[in-house]
Amino acid sequence: MLEHPPIATEQDELDSVKLAFATEIQAINADYPYWDKVKYVPAKDGTTNKSKWFALKFLRQLNRTVLNFGNYKFSFMMTDEIFELLHYFDMNIGGSLTDKHLIPSENKNAYLVSSIMEEAIASSQMEGAATTRKVAKDMLRKSEKPKNKGQQMILNNYLTINQMIIRKITPNFINQK
Repeated sequence: MLEHPPIATEQDELDSVKLAFATEIQAINADYPYWDKVKYVPAKDGTTNKSKWFALKFLRQLNRTVLNFGNYKFSFMMTDEIFELLHYFDMNIGGSLTDKHLIPSENKNAYLVSSIMEEAIASSQMEGAATTRKVAKDMLRKSEKPKNKGQQMILNNYLTINQMIIRKITPNFINQK
């Protein structure tokens, strides 16, 4: 079980504003540690580990991205390490549908159709389509008529993605028009 971090007083919060932009705090935040690690960072310049924690929290709140997902609200901060890992993933791990070792040729079409369905469903749900993934996938597989606005969003998204693939619409194609 994780130890709860200390709770800042108003004075702690005011002091953390000055400390948040110190080189030491920026360096500590690169690894995005939780309190259970910060409390053991050796003290420098007379700062306490609690004050470092409050400064890290302030810095993270300042640079956070808020994501509303239905009734839930999430926030996160992108660190340099996360950007590097995402770039590495994009360049090396994503693979392609033409890679013989990634997907056997007999499964490529089924995988492509399933991927398009998943993309259409997930992006529509993020935009507010209120239906389950199972119901949406059944609707698309059985070519059923949408029963509500959310299902219509998913169907429209699915048809659009299919048209983009059929017509080989690329960013270059769009920029030429």
